[in-house]
Order: sequence, then C-alpha cells, then structure tokens
Amino acid sequence: MKKIILFILPFVLCGCPFAYDPPAKVIKVKNHTDSAIYVYHSFTDSIEINRKLTLFEVYYYNNSSHVVTPNYRIDAYNSRGIGTTGRESLVNESPDKKLRLFFIKEETLRKKTWEEICEKQLYAKKLTLTVTDFEKINWIVEYP
Repeated sequence: MKKIILFILPFVLCGCPFAYDPPAKVIKVKNHTDSAIYVYHSFTDSIEINRKLTLFEVYYYNNSSHVVTPNYRIDAYNSRGIGTTGRESLVNESPDKKLRLFFIKEETLRKKTWEEICEKQLYAKKLTLTVTDFEKINWIVEYP
C-alpha cells in the first residue's frame, strides 16, 4: 500500500501547479447605452461586405437549433471581450499597425440589410487605435 501511495503522490503534488489557466487577453468593450451594440473590427477604414454581422447566430446540435448571442454583441450597460487572446498580435497584423473598431447600433442591424450598412457605412462611432493607444486605456474601450 505504501508503494502505491508513494507512486501516486508525486503526480498529485506536481500536477496542481501546472493546471493554471491565465485569463484571456482581449479587448474589453464597455457599453454605457440603453441598447445593445455590435462591434466590427477591421484593418481598413470601412466596413466590408464579406464579414457579415448578424443579430443572433443559430447553431444546430443535439437534433435542435440553438439561438446564441454572437461574441461581437455587447448588451446595454454591459461589457464584453472581443478579439482573440493575441490582442496585440491582432493589431499588429494590420499593414499600418492600427485596428479600427466600428460600433453599430442594434436598431441599424434590425432595420437595414448588411449590404446597405456596408454601402452607406452606417455605424454610430469609429475608433482607430494602435497598440500604444490600447495600452494607454488598458485595453478597455468605452462606448459612447
């Protein structure tokens, strides 16, 4: 019995410190308005038609459909992380090392087609930020 305990003990003691999962490093957006907003990010100065945002997403599993909130939707008076765990590398992927954030109101997505939004560039606010800009605000963007 002692041999079994001595064999298992190192695995138990050594396995615990390596179970740490650091928090994801994302760009956090705080919405201070009465309605949901949708955040579109881009390396160019315009919203492009090939990356469509939708009000909700539908996934099919377990023989049924499930409506979920997309990760680019931020509810009223709420905050959410956008981007990936490589937020700095995301910004640096841009040819000019700037990330553009477009804030689109939920009302706009409900009433207009994605084609109209892109054609007329229907967004409420646009920010263009570098890694240095993001670091100054601690990677937290406030809207409005």
